[in-house]
Amino acid sequence: MLDKHITNALIGEIRATARSEILPRFRNLAPGDISAKSHPGDLVTEADKRAEIRLEGAVRDILPGANFVGEESVAADPDILQYISSAGLTVVVDPVDGTWNFAHGLAVFGTMMAVLDGDRPIWGCLYDPLADDWIEASRGGGVYYCREGRAPRALGAPRPAPVPGAMQGFLQIFQFREALRPDLELAGRALGRMMTLGCSCHEYRMMAMGHMDFSVSVGCAPWDHIAGQLALSEQGGGALYLDGRPWSPFEDAPIVIGADAARRELAYEHLAQLMH
Repeated sequence: MLDKHITNALIGEIRATARSEILPRFRNLAPGDISAKSHPGDLVTEADKRAEIRLEGAVRDILPGANFVGEESVAADPDILQYISSAGLTVVVDPVDGTWNFAHGLAVFGTMMAVLDGDRPIWGCLYDPLADDWIEASRGGGVYYCREGRAPRALGAPRPAPVPGAMQGFLQIFQFREALRPDLELAGRALGRMMTLGCSCHEYRMMAMGHMDFSVSVGCAPWDHIAGQLALSEQGGGALYLDGRPWSPFEDAPIVIGADAARRELAYEHLAQLMH
């Protein structure tokens, strides 16, 4: 387990990176500072690149010998992804999650960092650069909302039983084949209200803080999910693959996520069979 000195140092570097590399570029990007990766909607900006470079250097100082897996480093060299299943510590980073939002001046983006010990996530941080606050989770140590100058606030109080038709969740219909969309939309409406933020960091934050009930994700890149899944697991929630297996950091396949076990099971019951 990481001691508090180390996790505080990691959080300090996340905050410093936001101040130096991310926030100065928000709504201040030149056309040449934005490019596409796998498809036109999969964007990367100069802020993503610079922030990841700084965070990698900080991680190597704070945790010498740890593996580093960043979204942009993997985009440049997919072989780096193999480190996520290595022995020892691995730090996984999404420097600017919600890059499409960031690139278009929408104030819904964040930075995510997680630490694995072998194949076990042991620590995670979901950071909002604009608000300068974060959710911190540690395996067996709970999940907390944190802000400078305030005592951390424990999250995960028991919630009322979920009620179909009164739930709120994240579901991006356009991610699915056109033939599946009508049935998925009907099933989502049967659960309640659906929306999307285009930012895994804030979607996980809202579930962890008790504001949303479920989420569906088609792509499961590790940097988008490890920190958030650790936070929800500390609250009794988490994700299931479509065949009912629990989520792991090592398989990129569609998942149904619940803020707690009851919400996960209800969302899975309504949605999983339709997502195949």
